[in-house]
Amino acid sequence: MGAGREQVAEYLSSELSEIIGRAYPIFAVPAPASIGVCTACCMDPDLAHQMLATPAERMTLDHIQEWYDAAKQTDLPLTFVYWHLPRTLDFLAQGKDVAMVGNEIAFAHFTEQTQVPQWPDPQRELFMQFACAFMDARLDQKSPELDANLCMIAKSGIDMTLVLDRLNTAHPLRLAKAILANSIHGVYGLGNDAFWTDGPAREAVRNWPQNAGIADRLMQWTLTQDDDTAEVIWQAVDLIP
Repeated sequence: MGAGREQVAEYLSSELSEIIGRAYPIFAVPAPASIGVCTACCMDPDLAHQMLATPAERMTLDHIQEWYDAAKQTDLPLTFVYWHLPRTLDFLAQGKDVAMVGNEIAFAHFTEQTQVPQWPDPQRELFMQFACAFMDARLDQKSPELDANLCMIAKSGIDMTLVLDRLNTAHPLRLAKAILANSIHGVYGLGNDAFWTDGPAREAVRNWPQNAGIADRLMQWTLTQDDDTAEVIWQAVDLIP
């Protein structure tokens, strides 16, 4: 566990808490020389200076949100990504919004050279563990925001297969409720978030329930369930194209 990490933090799951405890030492790098964002009109220079002087595990949510909401320099180096990433993952694991515009941009500043597939094994493996555990934990939230959170993770540049495979193992009722919560006025909602860009990741997410046979698995499970539970499942199945 990182020194000074908030002991009172409530995480979406015990699995995420354990992962975050390992994130701080794995991503530990010195603070950069500059904040990497505009401090002329976007981020308060005093807050920027404070953020640079604060150990990663003690950065506040205000630090992180203000940084994400400021205009960024291009081509931030990988060490800069590592510097603030564990705290960003920490707040996401607590169910916080790290950016006021939407969590979808949490990893959107990664360049082709700093996307997760380019990272060394320890950092890449921890991020993949986080992504899988995070999406699993989101299933149990009142607003799981499946599409938005899958979009957020996809922007890190990873292959979404492992994340979707983890969702495939979820209990049918957890999965059905999340699919229902993700619908908008009864319309199937995967691949529709405003932050998506066309590409393999979007198609993988959009077509995931069909490709994984989710509808068939849910319907098979209803054969041993009571009518009320079966109704929830059927509502979710009806949404899947």
